[in-house]
Amino acid sequence: MSFINKNRDKWPVKDLCRFMSVSEGAYYKHTSRRPRRDRHANLLAQIYEILREDVENANYGTRRIYSSLKLNKGYKGSYSTVYRVCRSNNLFIKRKRKPNGVTKADTKAQKSENLLRQDFTASAPNEKWLSDITEVPCKEW
Repeated sequence: MSFINKNRDKWPVKDLCRFMSVSEGAYYKHTSRRPRRDRHANLLAQIYEILREDVENANYGTRRIYSSLKLNKGYKGSYSTVYRVCRSNNLFIKRKRKPNGVTKADTKAQKSENLLRQDFTASAPNEKWLSDITEVPCKEW
């Protein structure tokens, strides 16, 4: 294609394409194509605009960015394109780990007595200790 571009002034494009065994349509399609790295520049600008709208938007994941693009910006592309653009520009947010819900409340177990009665002040260090065991990872049998 670069040979054709260099010699366009000397010869007609039709003859140059025939010499190179390339169809004219393929040549013109190749010359009108945008560079690949700029192909999604508009989409990337819209994503950055969404992320800058509010401080909390910095926590947006790919799914939320995609739905915001569709609703607010009128985006008609696919989710996988948004995913690819986010991945290539390091815009991924790590998902917070959700508990597995392994521990189930036992209805027959007796509830422990509320010894502190919401009085969390202590007169000396290590006098009152509190903990929360919402999930205990166990090996399945």
